[in-house]
Order: sequence, then structure tokens, then C-alpha cells
Amino acid sequence: MLRQTIDILSSYPKAKKVCAMGNVAIARGAIEAGVCGVFSYPGTPSTEISEVFKFVDDFQSKSGNVEKYPEQTKHRIYFEYSVNEKIALEKAIAYSVGNKSALCVMKNVGMNVASDALMSITYQTILAPLVIILCDDPGCHSSSNEQDSRYWGPMASVPIFNPATPADALEMTKQAFLLSDKIKLPVIVRTTTRVSHTRGTFLHQNINNENREAQFNRIPEHINIPARTAAAHSKLLDKLKQKCVLEMLAKNCKTVFKGSKAKFGIISSGVAAVYLNEILFQHKLTQKASVLDLGLIHPFPEKEVVRFLKSDFSKILILEELEPFIENAVRVLAQKNNIRKELLGKGFSGLVSTGEFSIDLLTQVLETFFKEKFSEKKNIPLDGTGVFLQNLPPRPPILCAGCPHRATFYLLKLAIPREQSELILCGDIGCFGLGALPPLRMIDTINHMGMSISMAQGLYTSFENSGKGKKVVALVGDGTFFHSGLTSLVNAVYTRANILVVIFDNRTIGMTGHQSHPGASQHLPKYHEIDIPRLLKGLGIEVVESVNPFDI
Repeated sequence: MLRQTIDILSSYPKAKKVCAMGNVAIARGAIEAGVCGVFSYPGTPSTEISEVFKFVDDFQSKSGNVEKYPEQTKHRIYFEYSVNEKIALEKAIAYSVGNKSALCVMKNVGMNVASDALMSITYQTILAPLVIILCDDPGCHSSSNEQDSRYWGPMASVPIFNPATPADALEMTKQAFLLSDKIKLPVIVRTTTRVSHTRGTFLHQNINNENREAQFNRIPEHINIPARTAAAHSKLLDKLKQKCVLEMLAKNCKTVFKGSKAKFGIISSGVAAVYLNEILFQHKLTQKASVLDLGLIHPFPEKEVVRFLKSDFSKILILEELEPFIENAVRVLAQKNNIRKELLGKGFSGLVSTGEFSIDLLTQVLETFFKEKFSEKKNIPLDGTGVFLQNLPPRPPILCAGCPHRATFYLLKLAIPREQSELILCGDIGCFGLGALPPLRMIDTINHMGMSISMAQGLYTSFENSGKGKKVVALVGDGTFFHSGLTSLVNAVYTRANILVVIFDNRTIGMTGHQSHPGASQHLPKYHEIDIPRLLKGLGIEVVESVNPFDI
């Protein structure tokens, strides 16, 4: 990674074309924008962004690199994996309030944890740019839900960019820093799995190495009290109406095709726009439709969309993954402006609010929309592959060889024969959740991060109040314990919940690539290791036992 790290930290007055994944493009965009501090909690599909800055931090901190690579080390970028997304965003906010530009990176569900910080800071002010990267996961490849992060824009009244390609992701990240600096608000760049993990070409250009000095201004806006919040809300909404915002909306609202014979209009955004363009090119349909591609989707580009709606189209199709965010906004605009057009979106020809789009799906949708058959599907399996696949042994996901979680589950299985036991085993998010699958089958519930201990408390209390004794066990990983299990455990001690908590401690956040946490076995000198058993005893837990699962 040394060569890649040097490259991503190098400034290029003459643009250099590279090919890399969208998450790397986002990291490069932040570096070109002059980011000073990066705060994150790992979570797929966002993890590669933070990993870039982990390599950058290691490189810039290594003895001798300052003299050997002066250009790449003169602008130090602070990086940390915080214990959870809320802390990451709060520290990023504080960094920005202290006049240092900040980037906060998380996956979609991370904002559920961090939302209190987001919803409050918008009523106040920041001094330096603050950009938040949210990575959604249509299809739930590695997430507990398909929530649509675009709704954080109108909820918190902050701008939201929605890139379609790695090149978009880089450029929109840079624009997000510029816009945040002008309006003194956080700006969100929202991607999806296919944008984050797709490889594409983009340009490495000049890096902004402006050295911002840390400073703190004692101003009333830093004090969040009810007496000021009503007026602050009004000022917040006014920020989104500034000229710089309107100019950015126009810049990121592009008519991709202007077919001379276009009778059909299509509005698209994100990865749907990439699939759409490919299909139109492949089937030579670029003259039949006019396509409006939206990049900055909140505030909504009303002026540009109304102009598009008033064009001479017989009908307009809106393409977007997940919820009808854009479709609903378009329908409201059409109604407000008395525009009578046939608007097609969710519910039309297989367009639903779940899962990912694909070339095949959108080909089917466009065939229905244009009322013509393009061509036979080309994705036809090779002859004989069916028999070949039938003979392949099943390969379900399993715990890594050598991981202590395997041994811990084995010990639990010996101690708790499932066919005879009435114990309830409450699991949690993490790779040890594979313990719910055969052949282990040692988990009864998995919900969201940190809930295992709360779930165990609630189940114990519900049975106790019904006069039925029930033994309940909470199973939680070490990373999740620090993320959001610790406060739940405090509540268990406080309410005297009679539960057993098993902490699966493999000294790393294994599921997302072995990132560090406060109890990890290897730390940089700037971090202090927290001993879990001593911490538990400090909470007042009377019985704390440490067991080596490999020593049975």
C-alpha cells in the first residue's frame, strides 16, 4: 500500500487519470479539498474510505517519512476510529467548530446512532467545512436494513449529494467541502454499495494544502438553548436559499441527452442513471428520450425540474433505487405548478422500493415505457453450467479459522445442549452472529448493534413479571460492546437484571477488516488500551470471569 498511499497524497498540477473504487475516490476528493481530520466507525460499504485514511495516518506518523516524503507529510491529517458513529460525528463537529475541516464516515445505519448530533448542530454553526459520508446498502449485502439516507437531508435541513460514479463521488466530495464552508452547515454525500465498490476512472488533481489554524470563537450560536432554537430554525432554512446553493443545484442538475425527437422524459439519479445511460446507448435510443440527471438532491432543484416538466413530453419516468424520494418531490412540483403530465415511478413495470436495480430490470422497465422490444436478453447461462453448479458443495459463510469465537461457541454448545435447554440466547451484530447458523445454532435473536444486553434484560423482566423464571444469556462481541453495549450493561447493573453476559473478545473489529477499538491488542502510542475485565468490575459487577476458549 506504500505506493498507493504516496500517490493519494500527491498533488498533480497536470491531472492524472487513475482507476479505483468509488470509496477511494471519495477519500481522494476529501484530500484534494484539504481535509484536516477524519473520524469514522467502520461499516460496509463505507469501510474502504476510512481505511485509506488509516494508511495515510500510519504513513505520516512513521519515523523518517517527514524527511523522505516532505510533500506527502507536510499537511498532517488526523484520523481515528471512534468507539461509535455518534462520537465520530461529535468529534468531527468539534473539529469544525475549532476551524479545522472535518470528514465523518459511516454506513447507513450509523446515522441512526449519530442523528442527535446532526439534528442539533444545524441549529448552531460551524467554522470550517464538515462533510458526512453516508453509504447506503440497497439489497442488504451487509446491513440490517435498506434505509434510505436521502431523507436525512430534509429531516436535518442539510444539502445531500447523490453521486452515480467514482468520478462523481470525487467531484461531489470536493463540492461538499466548498458548499459547507460557504453556508456553515454539514453537507452529506450519500452513496450506495454499487457506487462505493464500483471501480472507475477519475482524475487526481491539485491538493488544497491551506493551513487552517485552530481557533475558537465565543459566540452565542455555540449555546443550544430553547430561547434561541426557534429563530435558529428560521436562519437554518434561509441558509439553503443562498445564491451559492442555487448555483450548486444548477451545476449538479444535468440534461444528459436532448433527443431531437424526444417524446419521452426520464429523471434519474445515482447508480440508476449509469444503468439508464448504458441501456440507451446500447439500444440506440438516445434520440427518443431526454434525460435529466440529478446530483444535488436536497435542496431539491425545483427550477430545473419544473423547466424539464414543462417540456413537450407525453410522459415522464422517474428512476431511483429504494424510496420514491425524487418521485414524490417531482409530483409535488407538478401539482404546485399545475403541470399535467403522466408521471411514472414506483409501481410501474417492476419498479419497487426494495432491492437494487440492474441492467436487466431497467431494460424491462424501458421496454414497457417505450412500448417496444429492444432485443433478447444476453445474460444466458452457458450450456452445462446447471449440472456443474448442482455438483458444487454448499459453502455458507463461516467463522474464520483460528478465531476464538469458534471455540467460544463450541464451549457454549457443550455447556448448553440446545435440544434440552430453555435458555434464550440473545445475539448481536458482528461476525460472531454466524453462530445462529448451522452447525452451531447457538443464537435465538439478532437485531441491531448493542441490543443483545438490552434484549436479555427485557426478556428476563417480562418472564419475571409473569411469574415464570427464565434464564437469559446475552452474547456480544468486544467491538459492539464498546460501540453501544456498555451503556446497556450499566442499565443491567442499575436494574439488577439477573442475566449472563458473554463478551466474545477477539481483540479487534473483525467483521469489517480488523479495525482497532479501545480493547484491541495492538494500539498506536497515542491510544490507551482499556482492560475489559477491570472495566466490568469497576461498574460493580460482582462476578467477572475471563476464559480462554482454546483452553478446555
